[in-house]
Amino acid sequence: MGIEPKEKKDPQREANINPILHAKLSIPTARIKLLPRPHLIAQLAQSAHHKLTLLSAPAGSGKTLLLSAWSKQIDAPLAWLTLDESDNDPARFWNYLLTALAKLYPEPHISLSNSSYAPLAQTIPSILTLLINALAELQHDRFLILDDYHLVQDQTIHASLAFLLEHLPVHIHLVLASRSDPPLPLSRLRVSGELLELRSADLRCSPSEVASFLRDCAELHLSPNASELLARRTEGWWAGLQLAALSLQKMADDNQREQFVRTFSGQDRYILDYLLEEVLQHQPPSVQRFLLETSILTDLNGSLCSALCPWGNTQEILENVVRANLFLVPLDHERHWYRYHQLFAAALRHRLHLAQPEHVPQLHQRAANWLASHAMLVPAIEHALAAGNVAQASQLIIQVAETLLMRGEVSRMQQWLDGLPTSLVRAHPFLSVAYAFLLLMRTQLEDIEERLQDAERALAHEQSALALVESEALTPARLRGMIATVRSTVSVNLGDTEQAVNAAQYALEYLSPQDHALRGLILHNLGDTYKMRGETATAMQMLQKAVALNQDSGNLFVALTALCDVGKLQAIQGQLRQAADTYYRALELGALPAQQGGSSLLSAGKAQVYLSELLYEWNELDNALYYAQESVQRCKEWSHIRHLLEGYIVLAQVHYARTNIQAAHDTLNIALGLTDEIKAASQHLVTNRQDMRLLELIERVETLQAHFWLVEGEIERAELWLRERGFNLEIHPCLHPYAALALSRLLLLQKRPELAQRLLEPLIQETEAKGEILQLIDLLAWQALTLQQQGQLERALSAIARALALAEAEELVRTFVDKGHAMFVLLQRAAHQGIAPRYCQRLLLAFSLPGVQGETLVELSKRELEILQLLASGKTNREIGALLTLTTGTVKWYVHEIYNKLGVGNRTRAIAEARRLHILT
Repeated sequence: MGIEPKEKKDPQREANINPILHAKLSIPTARIKLLPRPHLIAQLAQSAHHKLTLLSAPAGSGKTLLLSAWSKQIDAPLAWLTLDESDNDPARFWNYLLTALAKLYPEPHISLSNSSYAPLAQTIPSILTLLINALAELQHDRFLILDDYHLVQDQTIHASLAFLLEHLPVHIHLVLASRSDPPLPLSRLRVSGELLELRSADLRCSPSEVASFLRDCAELHLSPNASELLARRTEGWWAGLQLAALSLQKMADDNQREQFVRTFSGQDRYILDYLLEEVLQHQPPSVQRFLLETSILTDLNGSLCSALCPWGNTQEILENVVRANLFLVPLDHERHWYRYHQLFAAALRHRLHLAQPEHVPQLHQRAANWLASHAMLVPAIEHALAAGNVAQASQLIIQVAETLLMRGEVSRMQQWLDGLPTSLVRAHPFLSVAYAFLLLMRTQLEDIEERLQDAERALAHEQSALALVESEALTPARLRGMIATVRSTVSVNLGDTEQAVNAAQYALEYLSPQDHALRGLILHNLGDTYKMRGETATAMQMLQKAVALNQDSGNLFVALTALCDVGKLQAIQGQLRQAADTYYRALELGALPAQQGGSSLLSAGKAQVYLSELLYEWNELDNALYYAQESVQRCKEWSHIRHLLEGYIVLAQVHYARTNIQAAHDTLNIALGLTDEIKAASQHLVTNRQDMRLLELIERVETLQAHFWLVEGEIERAELWLRERGFNLEIHPCLHPYAALALSRLLLLQKRPELAQRLLEPLIQETEAKGEILQLIDLLAWQALTLQQQGQLERALSAIARALALAEAEELVRTFVDKGHAMFVLLQRAAHQGIAPRYCQRLLLAFSLPGVQGETLVELSKRELEILQLLASGKTNREIGALLTLTTGTVKWYVHEIYNKLGVGNRTRAIAEARRLHILT
């Protein structure tokens, strides 16, 4: 069946009046190298099972590019029509559509004669009836793609297309690409399973796709961190990625590119031009005004928008903006709350500040008032500060500060308090105390006392004290208890246990028994104090009470840190499995705020670094690497220097164990740079109030450098390094056994085991008296090596037997493996003597795994050892064959095997490597 016009017309005359632009009927050709997106192509392949496929997403989401790529893979007739504003005339629309459909009729008995002009001669319903009947005769799948359907506004066209959809034959499939949802019966099609939808969330590029696009399509080589950051900044928006790449390609310097990514926003000129020209300027004036004025909001709903824009029916405008896909992201399933795409919001705000700078504070004030009246205090504070209303902002901050500090939201509190006038903060006792708590959580200990004195001076003013009496939460007595609590915590961190206890007792005199949050912090301080005094049992009891009390009061920040200290005590006592369980509990606690819509606790970095230490000890290097990297990132955000240094230490060790030597040294150099900064900036380290734990960490970093060099055979370099830092080989002034272990390794390499033994023995006695089993195992292992080198094998085996007995239940690995080939030999001897044979065997196998620090296990057969010794004595292959009754060819084969196992290519290198590994003496 064909579609024929009712009357004959001159085709040439009609073509001159209504010419067909054939480019609109062609599949667009990409001018850039396309990113393969097989998962989306696979979704579009399901179009054959649906009547309508809808791609509804904002401008620049890659709809056309995706359909173009998919169309090239369709093994079926396909028609394409790109629409524009002029297609809002029904006659013109159907002329083009029927012309496009002509491509779907290759069979000669079906024709759409003069289809370009048919709508001019017949009414649309009758034409559609003829069209549907003609399409029904087709036997195989065919596809019709309409691109940019959002430009069609004519209701007659929508109604006629809905009629076509309702009666569309089963083998015909319509595909629409639009920036907004078309007014078609989508709900009915959705319910009946006849609708396939791809929306902005589906089209968004994943971080891995962003990396592929930058590398393979844009030919840009950014670091993984920069690529991931760009993915977050663009939220996977395709046009945003292209425009960012356009800017990046004009930069020759890698540092310049990295800096661009860090600052990339909607104010980039390409982004601004695109969004203004393609999006904003196409909207009605009321929508433009709405978008600009509501762009100051992080989250928005109808009522809040009405408060900002009382000039119109904002609820209706918001609904139109939602339907138009104007870069709004729904935040709840009910679609009551939304946010703008961050690049779109930044572009709108930039435009607003240029066009109406005087109007911006008014908008922020309206937002602050609405949010405060709806008990949404955190965003209310942000807008009050932006409006310059510091009086309102300070009153709101006072209401939420304790809660936020307990949740560990340090950065936000710092931003708020720094946004208030300094004089206002110093004049208010609670704001001064809050700032002191903030500095405490950032471990900026040297600046805290000044803030506490500000609080005390403010409390001394009668007017301030009277104003506080009306507040149940902030009475003068409670504020004095807060001040004493902070002082107690500072003293603990500085290692001043006497002052810590005195301040804690003073605080308890002022605090109510029901003040669980602050009392929980004091218990934590006392637990730390007893731990430093070596009273482990009392410390554990205090810390466990602190965990329970802080968790019950909602002080998750302190609860998490106390839980980590419980785990650390367990680890020190050799209870590694129990400690790991405790750290995992702490991580679960740290994730709770995120599950409630907030941010995960930065103090989780403490749990991550401690857990990575255990995973490293168990030789679970991949997991250890993950947690070490996470801890470094988290502690950077937290600004906690001590835990950041601990993170760098274990990260360097993990890199070294994985034989990534350069990464290990690079990481250690970062840590060394940090210790130099600390020593230069923190003069209080050499006063009577020394921060003992920070000094210990600096020592660990410096001695780890020596350990690495010693493993690599850089003996003179390591010795000079240790001497420059005051670590004397004969007299040990070290604050912690880490330096003693570095010195012991050096002395063993210098063949001075007696001196190493003399260094270790008092440390062993001291560590054993403290019940520090983990450290004791390490010291005993080193003692065994000193005895082995002295030829005292029975005593060496006795020492290693004791170490193994303490270590076996918790399955320590790296404590033994990191000591190299000499330990391997000693463990072999222990196994032969029947000392913990199964455990020894597991450890010996661990030596053969990749990643033994600087020394790869080489196992030579008895014959290979004989030949190696003869090679070292200078014998030729022929002479060796004669001595061992072997042919010269057989000797050559053995020599080749020895070279392979040692990883060398000639005799000289083989002998040198065998001596380095102590295979030859």
